[in-house]
Amino acid sequence: MALAQFSMARTHTAVGQAINLPVLTTPGSAVRVLRQRLGW
Repeated sequence: MALAQFSMARTHTAVGQAINLPVLTTPGSAVRVLRQRLGW
């Protein structure tokens, strides 16, 4: 599942628990990519 709106990102823990699947968020994915590119 992916929560693509920034305003919905804060619900990722509750949604993940409700559907018992990993949940991706656009802010989390963006930060992860930036960290990779910057070597952090």
